[in-house]
Amino acid sequence: MNQSALLLVDLQALFTAPNSPARLAGWPAAKIGCLQLLATARKLGRPVLWTRHVHPPNDRDSAIEHFFGRLITSQDPLSEIGPDCRPEQDEPVIEKARHSAFWNTDLQERLRNQGVDTLVIAGVQTALCVLATAADANSRDIVPVVVADACAAKRIEEHDAAVTALASGLAHVTDTAEIVTAWNNQNHPALARIESQKEHT
Repeated sequence: MNQSALLLVDLQALFTAPNSPARLAGWPAAKIGCLQLLATARKLGRPVLWTRHVHPPNDRDSAIEHFFGRLITSQDPLSEIGPDCRPEQDEPVIEKARHSAFWNTDLQERLRNQGVDTLVIAGVQTALCVLATAADANSRDIVPVVVADACAAKRIEEHDAAVTALASGLAHVTDTAEIVTAWNNQNHPALARIESQKEHT
């Protein structure tokens, strides 16, 4: 992971704030991993990027509204990132209106400009935006690494099913401890395994 970046997906108040009606039950556990990944990436100077899921007015009657019935707009206080994790001033926040963070955004260009070929992904929700972003990264030849214990979904069954699907060939699936150790030690077996698998894909 010499050219890796951390992507924190949709850590918005809608999903994380205690008073939100849509707060994810798995967030308190996933928050621990997200904070550890964030602290390590910042300490080591790894690129950190964030996503914020918001919809423009012309998304009315879209397929995504069909499934969820409600669109979150940029004016909604619950659309803001926080309260548990917040970006620093030099960490870009990519606004997206679909599940994949690559759809109609400049994420791929940002990663290419920084020489990033491996994307460490954490956040919410595992079965939706995390999975879609990882699958899209895969199709763009950016190696996705999903940190399972730093992701959360509405229900544990959804989280587990998504992790199983991701591990079937869409992404490398690992945990926070392994990523933190690999970032701190470039000779760690996790790095060697990912680099070896990259050569054979």
